[in-house]
Amino acid sequence: MTALLLTALIFSTSSAERFAGDAVIWAEIPNISQTFSRFEATPLRSVYHQIFTASERKLFDNSPASQLLAAIYYNKNNAILDWQLVINATSYASKYNQVINSLLLRMGYKTVNSAKINEIVTYEYGPNFLINALLLENEIALSPSSSILQSIKQKISKPLSSSPSYVAKSVQAFDLRGGVDMQRYYGILAHQKNASLLAGILDRLGMLEADLLTFSVNIAKDNSIQSIVELSFKGQQVKGLRSVIGPTVLPQDLPKIPVKALGYFHASIAPLRLYEVVTLVANYLNPLEMSLLQTQLSDIEQQLGKSVNKDILGEVYRIWTLYFLADSKQILPVLQVEVADADATASFLSALTNRLPILNPDIEVQKSKIANIPVYLINRGNTSIAALGLKQNQLFLTTSQSLLYIALTSKAKLNNFSAIESASVYAHMGAKMWSKWLQSSYAGRKILSAAAVHHISKDKLADIFGHTNFSLAKSKRNLAMKLVIGQN
Repeated sequence: MTALLLTALIFSTSSAERFAGDAVIWAEIPNISQTFSRFEATPLRSVYHQIFTASERKLFDNSPASQLLAAIYYNKNNAILDWQLVINATSYASKYNQVINSLLLRMGYKTVNSAKINEIVTYEYGPNFLINALLLENEIALSPSSSILQSIKQKISKPLSSSPSYVAKSVQAFDLRGGVDMQRYYGILAHQKNASLLAGILDRLGMLEADLLTFSVNIAKDNSIQSIVELSFKGQQVKGLRSVIGPTVLPQDLPKIPVKALGYFHASIAPLRLYEVVTLVANYLNPLEMSLLQTQLSDIEQQLGKSVNKDILGEVYRIWTLYFLADSKQILPVLQVEVADADATASFLSALTNRLPILNPDIEVQKSKIANIPVYLINRGNTSIAALGLKQNQLFLTTSQSLLYIALTSKAKLNNFSAIESASVYAHMGAKMWSKWLQSSYAGRKILSAAAVHHISKDKLADIFGHTNFSLAKSKRNLAMKLVIGQN
């Protein structure tokens, strides 16, 4: 459903008046022919060519100006999220209808009946997944619900939304934009299973105040694809995850990482605030385990005369780094944390690892050294759970001794974020990282499955997204995220 929303076709501002109810999620392409033609010079060119044939691409090049508008909304009749898509293609309506028909057939859909103006055509993909299409004189409409298309045919549909929040703030130039009404979305989640558990987590993360998520995508002059996502919040209080995010830093101020790193995140954070937020959520989910852990931490603090908050985490903003290394056939994370006091942290690690078997009798702790640096290897039976080492004021945490060895001893490098301005969070994932993620994760496998329909290989996707940079900054009422595809 989401893939259709983001790849489908819709046109003309008048289409905003042809939707069935208040939109939870919406997206718009102001000029489909112009935007699609611009893909020719971007890293997505090969993907564009695999999805659309040469004749279809020529059609986009020659068609008049057109707009895409799509929405996902709550269908009150059957209590599900439904999607709807309307195309005002003027004189090219029938030609665009042919493109949609060919695309769906290539994706494995079968037509149940033939297409005629003012008639609904049904496309079937298995017994439980249908797409209905309606061809009008100047419009094309798509939806799984034929009753919705009948409303469009009779021109009795409601506006896209009764709330002005669905209109994203003005963007000077964009090829795609859209939004998510977060409060309306939360209202739907409130009636789902485990709603109270989810609400408790979101509340402690400070996310229930999220109001509107907007996004815009623009193909830049250097042919990179640049996306800006903004999440706005109600009220003046900054809490939860937003309170964890620190001030912006310059790319040249980021710490070095191993040259073997396949991907990485750098984050300016408030360690003390992060500790408080994580503790809130953990206490909510696992009160007994957290009570035992807090008791042991309090005993250690009294024993050492040191505070976890002040002497280890520290009260000032610091840069934490998460990067990924290859270990045999796996790609696993390494967390690198700047601590406030190295000596206090070393004493605390020694005391805490001695007490871990109290918290879990199946755990065994081995003390060793790597390059003369004391390390702690934590195992459950024959399975390695964690490996920790402290090098000067940097604490390294990963899952195995071999990864910890690379983290502590390998040559380090500075990251190249010259194309991105100062931010609080930076991220980059290389092609090898994407390749492994596409194979090993559920979301990655779903993407590969969808790409396979259009004969797009894993290596091609990994190469495209291997030139992707991400950054995040915050203001009092907003989180702003920037994603750039196509810059090294």
